Amino acid sequence: MTRMIPMLALALAVAAPSAAHAAGAAGGHHHHGGARLLVAVDGKNLEAELVAPLDSLVGFEHAPRNEKERKALEAVQARFRNPADLLTPTAAAGCSPGPAEVQQSSAGGHAELRALIVFQCLQPRALQDIEVGLFDAFPRLRRLDAEIAVPGRQSAARLDRQRRRITWQASP
Repeated sequence: MTRMIPMLALALAVAAPSAAHAAGAAGGHHHHGGARLLVAVDGKNLEAELVAPLDSLVGFEHAPRNEKERKALEAVQARFRNPADLLTPTAAAGCSPGPAEVQQSSAGGHAELRALIVFQCLQPRALQDIEVGLFDAFPRLRRLDAEIAVPGRQSAARLDRQRRRITWQASP
């Protein structure tokens, strides 16, 4: 993504080997019903980047072929314009999201969506978790592999419809 700050890219590159091991697959995998969520804290910014096969969000991976598919794709993009209920950081941190930057790409018959959401947090030291509302917004999504990089810590988690919270304890 064009706005991804270097901290997110660097932190997740360091975390990637352990995250890939924890997720049970190497990076770059493409699983229908699944997605990756990369989370990083840098100063007062909390950045979250979702990378998902288009099929996990709308049920197809090609350019829209009819009005129904076009509307489904537009609805997904619209969901990211106001992402407050897609990801909800610790309330005490006072985080407010900006509109997500959304991009689509296609290669080898597989299309994916990337969405970057940047939260501005008044009390970033209070960040301890994120409640994930993506499963409610996108019923085809069944699994989310998360990689987390916060000051002093990198970790990974696998979320599903029952386990929807990413939790960490940042360094003081």
